Amino acid sequence: MSRIAYHLTNGTVSRSLPDPLERALYQDHLIVHRFGEAWGYLPRQDDGLLLVEGTLIMSSCSTYWPLANDFCIAGTDGINGSWVPQPPGSTPQYVGVRFASPLRVTGFQFSCGVRELSVCPYATGPCAYPSTFVLEASNDEALWTPLLAVTDYRAMRVATASPFPDERMEDYELGRIFLSDLMDVPNDAFFLAYRMRIEAAVTDLFGNYNVSELIFHGQHS
Repeated sequence: MSRIAYHLTNGTVSRSLPDPLERALYQDHLIVHRFGEAWGYLPRQDDGLLLVEGTLIMSSCSTYWPLANDFCIAGTDGINGSWVPQPPGSTPQYVGVRFASPLRVTGFQFSCGVRELSVCPYATGPCAYPSTFVLEASNDEALWTPLLAVTDYRAMRVATASPFPDERMEDYELGRIFLSDLMDVPNDAFFLAYRMRIEAAVTDLFGNYNVSELIFHGQHS
């Protein structure tokens, strides 16, 4: 569960993370509870899950089978995921998607997979996922606009259900697919390409990480 404090002052809405030690400051605020999402994410009424196929773009790839047009969590083989950098575990790296027409992305998630939980430290997940990264957007893939920068990310969880309405999580997938919380992306523009530029990662016991899926929320043009 996440919380965000909203306050209306002279016609302007401000928001901040509530601090229980500053009770007097927040006692007149509206506390909004959002389950399974990142701090403060309030999707626009007309935003939704973007079920759009695209072309995978990447800085490198060490797996022979990147699932370039598969945006289903259960589509990962659980070993390589959809994308692994070359060499495995290396940073900085990037992976993203080029779309046929512009999209406005206002929410972002990603998932990762491991062969078995035993490859994670202490034999428990989540592990093997990006922890410091920037979500960037572009229309020419030469000039990239940073939309969201995250440092020391730890809001991963074991996935028990897919965010895609028509996808089933088979029993053998349970426990080894990790899904991020939904992150708010402050973006009012439409772009043809989006990429996740990865600066650091939480790795498995072999020093590896992967990105199984990139999941976008927002609008079509």
